[in-house]
Amino acid sequence: MPITDTVSATWTEFARLLLEKGSDSDQQAILNTIGAHEGLTPLDADLLLPIVTELLLDPDPHVRYFARKARNKLDQQVSPQRRAAELASEAKKDATTDTVHLTRQEILLNKMRLGSRYVAFEAIDRLIESEVPSLAGPMLEFLAAETDLFKISFLVKRLPRLNDPRIPAALEPFLRHHDPRVVANTLEGLSLCRTPHLRDEFVRLTASPDNRVKAAAVRTLYAYEPHLAERRIQDMLENPSIAMQDSGVYLLRTIRPPRLNALMEIPLSSKFPSIRLLALEIPKHSHTLEVSEPTTTGTPLTIHYADKGLISSLLVATFLVMTSSYFSEIQSFLILLVLGAALASTAKNRPSSLLRAVISTGIIACGIWGDGTLLAVPALLAVWHPAHHSEDDRLPRISAWTFALIATLLAQLITGFFPELADIAARAGVAGAGPIGDFRAIAAQDARFAGFIFTIVATASYILLHINEWYSSPQFRGGNTRRLLIFFALALGAVILMSFGRLWNLRFNLVSLGVTDPIQLFRLPGK
Repeated sequence: MPITDTVSATWTEFARLLLEKGSDSDQQAILNTIGAHEGLTPLDADLLLPIVTELLLDPDPHVRYFARKARNKLDQQVSPQRRAAELASEAKKDATTDTVHLTRQEILLNKMRLGSRYVAFEAIDRLIESEVPSLAGPMLEFLAAETDLFKISFLVKRLPRLNDPRIPAALEPFLRHHDPRVVANTLEGLSLCRTPHLRDEFVRLTASPDNRVKAAAVRTLYAYEPHLAERRIQDMLENPSIAMQDSGVYLLRTIRPPRLNALMEIPLSSKFPSIRLLALEIPKHSHTLEVSEPTTTGTPLTIHYADKGLISSLLVATFLVMTSSYFSEIQSFLILLVLGAALASTAKNRPSSLLRAVISTGIIACGIWGDGTLLAVPALLAVWHPAHHSEDDRLPRISAWTFALIATLLAQLITGFFPELADIAARAGVAGAGPIGDFRAIAAQDARFAGFIFTIVATASYILLHINEWYSSPQFRGGNTRRLLIFFALALGAVILMSFGRLWNLRFNLVSLGVTDPIQLFRLPGK
């Protein structure tokens, strides 16, 4: 039951004071409380409604979000005396005009122009419900002359229900209105029309910082670009703002996109309990209707998380490169493992994000300690065969990526920097002769070994991508995973053997020149 004691009155005055003079965070907290308050009295509603209505135009989108919830709550509690007084006042104004010879529609059009919002809203609703196309003309004239933002936003949302070709063109300028409520309601109205020429405008508004505008733009865009609209819904669900997440869940409930089941996992793991509860109320698609994430969209990652992952990976790589002279290789490797685990922990249980985090860690390790030439293989895989592209070929792609990264790292760890120093010395013009050949011939032979290793890595990576396709007949289909693992092990073993062979061959040939330490390469005579 409502609380009507002195404490309640004191709280109401305190709430009004914070709404008028408090910070954005104070206003959000009070508005959130009002929106969930079950003990508000009509007197409280009469006192708080004016200031809450003003906050619907606040610059902060979070304040506007909570203000809308609070306003809806207060509208239910407005005292009957206040509403009756407004209606009586407008009735007196209406009585001063001659309504004897006016039709019902003309009377409603007159009421629409009256000052009271309640009367105008009721008149607009009744006119729209009549679905008379001839009403579009006078209502468009009223829209062009009206200055009350509440009436404008109320009308642009409902006007497209009238079947008139002039309406979409008349609403188009309101897409750039300064009031986000007007823009959002215009988008909701245009969703009832067919306006493909406004597609670019809808795409622009999907980047709006206002959650209502963004949600309305996505809902309207879904009729023309469903795949892009789904990605925007995912953006909203992954946004840290509760307002954006709330609107994203609303879109899941109303649009029910093909990837509903996959997208539902995002709000179900939200840090906001209210978002999780709203998500639980949405029934999922049956398994026959479920569409996998990569099949529906070109990329499983949103721009927000793609940028976050790229920046995090670049920062980790930069830190390790800049501090490589201060830490040993073991220490740097342990630091990379810790930072890589931290990067992977931000994946929010999404396979594509987790896989990218793991691969980013592997690429950083290969870049710092791996064979630079062999890095071309995972780089080309990134261009032509992203690791997480479709559900049916995920395992071959992961196998190819893993093999390329491990081979790149092991080839360098096994051979060390001896081959690189030999190549630098050969390019610098170092020469020398021994019983089995001169230094330049030895360097050329080592380069051929490097070419053989590169060929093995490149060929094996390609085979891992397609080996299951080549053995796709029914008699081979059952052992796909086993076949991949066997070939993976054989190819990796070949790379390891070739790397040891390269190292032993180079050392043996250099010993014939009297070189037992890498620094001695630069003491050999020049050309």
